[in-house]
Amino acid sequence: MSECTIVMYHYVRDLSRSRYPDINALTVEEFRYQLDYLESEHSFITIDDLRSALLDDESLPENAALLTFDDGFADHYETVFPILKQREIQGAFFPPVDPIENDTVLDVHKIHTVLAQRETDEELLDTVLDLLEYYQEQFGLKPPSEYYDELAEEGRWDPEEIVFIKRLLQHALSEQVRGTILDDLFDQYLSVDEETLSREWYMSKDQLRVMADDGMYVGSHTANHYWLDTLSREEVVNEVELSLSFLDEINSPTEDWVMCYPYGGYNEMVIDVLREYDCGLGFTTNPQVADTDSNNPLELPRLDTNDLPQSPVNKNSEY
Repeated sequence: MSECTIVMYHYVRDLSRSRYPDINALTVEEFRYQLDYLESEHSFITIDDLRSALLDDESLPENAALLTFDDGFADHYETVFPILKQREIQGAFFPPVDPIENDTVLDVHKIHTVLAQRETDEELLDTVLDLLEYYQEQFGLKPPSEYYDELAEEGRWDPEEIVFIKRLLQHALSEQVRGTILDDLFDQYLSVDEETLSREWYMSKDQLRVMADDGMYVGSHTANHYWLDTLSREEVVNEVELSLSFLDEINSPTEDWVMCYPYGGYNEMVIDVLREYDCGLGFTTNPQVADTDSNNPLELPRLDTNDLPQSPVNKNSEY
């Protein structure tokens, strides 16, 4: 068979014991339910199985499935890893380097925690628009309404107000402006410092090393979780080299390795760089079932966990 259902996970946690119980996450019960469903309908495979099918024309079992976990959350070590190990399923994990090495919190996760603390979409939108207006002269910004007209539209999982906020603070503004506004939002909405949250939020190198040594796959999610298609070639090379150095430290492969594109962002230049650095597979966020006969190995689609049956109800993705 040539098809493979590659599933993309992010947060999997006991929300009742979480610092932010309103964050959009898959609960442990929902995760187990989804694994039960997948086990009943699919045959789990490993990264090596998928690589062999794509690069060596090996066959996959019928209804093949592969589980991937983005962003290096502590959830993945504390909750996901023991469950997968018990069921003898390999997971593929993709941690970003900077938060693990430097006790930072990625912008995208600052946004998620702010979203989890908002009273209403409209209230948060007004706060962000006010900050844009406040910093307009200092940073030479456009009027807030122009940003909204350019970026706001109904999303696959989110209303237009939240799509606007995510796009604005993930990539539309310069890194300096994004950081300034996110710091203000972080201080306004959260009651914890960044270093403390980072140590709660992400796995350590030792934990990743344990998982890699115990049969899980650990691949690249870059160093800083930027949209790679917004970077220069030199910046993409830097992201790749930092990530590969990190993977080497945790005993994970750095030859014929796997890239998981942050936000699903890539272009031909990015793919050219990955080929130069001996990257074998690349995972996107394109929501389709992968086909090893037709898909480019560096442009593999993945289904979001929300695309599969859940219990009791589907939740919005954070991406």
